[in-house]
Order: sequence, then C-alpha cells, then structure tokens
Amino acid sequence: MAYIVLARKYRPQRFTEVYAQDHIVQIIKNAIESDRIGQAYLFTGSRGVGKTSMARIFAKSLNCVNGPTIEPCGVCSNCIEITAGNSPDVVEIDGASNTSVDDIRDLQKELMYSAARSKYKIFIIDEVHMLSKNAFNALLKTLEEPPRGVVFVFATTEPHKILPTIISRCQRFDFRRIPLESIVARLKDICVHEHIEIDEDALFIIAKKSDGGMRDALSLMDQVIAYGNVKITANMVRSIFGIVDNDIYHNIMKAIINHDPALMISYLNAILDKGTDIEEFINSYLDYLRNFLLIKLKITPKDLNAEQLGTINQLAGSFSCY
Repeated sequence: MAYIVLARKYRPQRFTEVYAQDHIVQIIKNAIESDRIGQAYLFTGSRGVGKTSMARIFAKSLNCVNGPTIEPCGVCSNCIEITAGNSPDVVEIDGASNTSVDDIRDLQKELMYSAARSKYKIFIIDEVHMLSKNAFNALLKTLEEPPRGVVFVFATTEPHKILPTIISRCQRFDFRRIPLESIVARLKDICVHEHIEIDEDALFIIAKKSDGGMRDALSLMDQVIAYGNVKITANMVRSIFGIVDNDIYHNIMKAIINHDPALMISYLNAILDKGTDIEEFINSYLDYLRNFLLIKLKITPKDLNAEQLGTINQLAGSFSCY
C-alpha cells in the first residue's frame, strides 16, 4: 500500500479532532442542532489551521445519512465519499485554478441540479480570494438568493482581497493560529502511534517552525522521519532545517555583555561557514531578541521551554531597559 503522508493520514474527521478552533466548532454545532443552516460561510485564517478540514466535517454533518448531526457516522456512503473527495453532492473547487466568470457560470449551472442522494448540495471553494472581480460579481446574485438546499463554504488566507459585498452575504469565521503546546501534544501522540522515538526539544522545534499551522507541522514531521527514522534528536532537526542552536544566540548575547565584538563576529563567521541560510538566522535572532525583551519586561513568552527561559532570564539581568 502506498505511503500516506501524515497531514492526510491524521486529517481531522470530526469536530472533536479540530484543534484550537473551539469557538467556531461550538457555533457550527449549535447551528446544526437548531436547524439554522446559513446559505454561505466564510472561513478565514492562516494556512494549515483547519479551514478546509472544517468545511468537510461540516459537509459530512449535513449530509450524513443520520444527519444533519454534530456526530457524523463516518461509515455511510455519503461520509466516505466526502472524506475521499468524490461526493457528487459536495463539490470542492480550487479558487486559484478557477478564477474567471466562465468558471462561476459553470458553477451556477451545477446549481440547477438538486442533490443526488443527500439533503444539501454543498460547494467548497478554497482560496476564494483568487477569483477575479468579475467572477465575484457573477457570484453575488447566487449568494443573495441561492436555491433551496444549497450551502456555500468559502476558505481563504487573505480575506482583505474579497469584495465587501461578498463578505456581507456570508457568516464569517476567523480561525486562530494553533498554539505551540497544542501542536507539540498532537505531534507527540502521532509519534507514539507511529512508533517513532523523538526528543521533546525536537518536537518543540518542529512546532515552532510550523508557525501555528498543524498541516505544516505534520509536513515537517514527515521530512524529519525520512531523515532519521530510528531516534530523532533536536540537533538532527536543526540540521535538517538549517536552524541555529539557541546556544549560539546565548553566546552572542554574552559577547555583547562582555563588550567583545571580535568574539561575536567569530560566532557569525562560524554560522556562515556552516552554510546556514542568513535570512533564517536573522529571523530567528529577531525572534530571540523579542523573547529577550519580553522577559526583561517581566512577560513570559509562550514559545520557550523551561531551559531556554532560565538561560535568557539569567542573561537579561545584565541589561537595562533604559
């Protein structure tokens, strides 16, 4: 059997599996239970936070043979087809590839046909902000008076590019970035299930690099597993992604404290000699300085482990805020 990447294998299939979006899950579940299904929904948020997964779970909840229900069975023909992406009643459209007025007109022709064997005909348009202005205008009338039993779900990472007239006709839900600790916990569970031995610090590095996106974290995890599938260490992860060890940043700060520019430059040269991406280094160092400043202001950053927090706390004592 062909290998299934972690992002697909562990994609959320139920509302309870969606991370850090409890506010949205609760509203949608309430809407289903009270039979107050809207005509159009707009899911916004950064990449990999669960927008399209939520749209599919919502579709299963509406079209499950037991539905509408907040607990789709996942085993009926409708649920299986939606999970596989080949349901005739749930049409998924890539907005980046279908940007023209003609594409929207083809969609409108689909509206003429009612759902084949489900209660709702659902259209999920991903990256909807990629539609042209004319395509949006062609969609306006349909959103105002959609046929009975039709639901639109739009997903986008750039809501500011969508016409206000479109947004005003949708129920908008803003997805949050997934907290670092939630990503670490999820990765840890997956590693146990996949029988992968990995350091806690390695999980922390992967979670931090994913920038709040669970899908990105799972994709990075796949890459790490391919590199070393026996025992994964933090140093291994840093090597794969060209991440500079925090000890280097600590040493640079010590050189600044000791007024030793020659030593600081030697650290920088050592980093460059290793072929480290200079942009990656600068961005990581800026992040380090941000955490340094927060600690100096008596604010505890959420993206540091206990060891790093202790070291920076010690170094921060040598600096003044003024």
